[in-house]
Amino acid sequence: MKVKITLLTHGATAVFIVTYVSGRFKRLELKSGNMNKNQYKALMTVIPSTVEKTEKFQNNYEGRVSYEVLAEKSVSIFKDLMDKYSSWYEEQTEIKPKLDGISGKSMKTIIAHLRELSANDDEVIGVFNSILDNWQNLDDFYQNQRELRQINSNINIILNQLKNGKSDSKTQAKYLSDDFRSKL
Repeated sequence: MKVKITLLTHGATAVFIVTYVSGRFKRLELKSGNMNKNQYKALMTVIPSTVEKTEKFQNNYEGRVSYEVLAEKSVSIFKDLMDKYSSWYEEQTEIKPKLDGISGKSMKTIIAHLRELSANDDEVIGVFNSILDNWQNLDDFYQNQRELRQINSNINIILNQLKNGKSDSKTQAKYLSDDFRSKL
């Protein structure tokens, strides 16, 4: 969590970003402005040691120091799905996947396609998770196509098989050959 602290008194124009990890003070970063030597020495008196103390400090230093809790950046859908894919691939093969530009481009294409089929990004994540969770339900050939470029190339087939079940090509071939023979 990050808190933006702006000093408002006695000629100070400094703006700081305070980073907290697990609720405890971790880092102080000067973003802009300046301070005199006395202000610099007293700086740590206006920095809360924990996030929970921010409101108390805000009330105590009202008008002299402003405290603004900054919104956390959410993990991008791309990074989230790449992390899930990496974990899944490593679990499946016991080998860490090689992720390069082609893998990244393939993931972006998969995300774009799933966005066309889904209502929102949460649904895209759900569909991608469903693909990975139900991988064992695909035909053997597609189960061995684990690289992102292969998944991207076969995404329509993968989605169709997961929706409608495996296609049993041997059974279909038998019916076709029986049908052909009966015509003779």
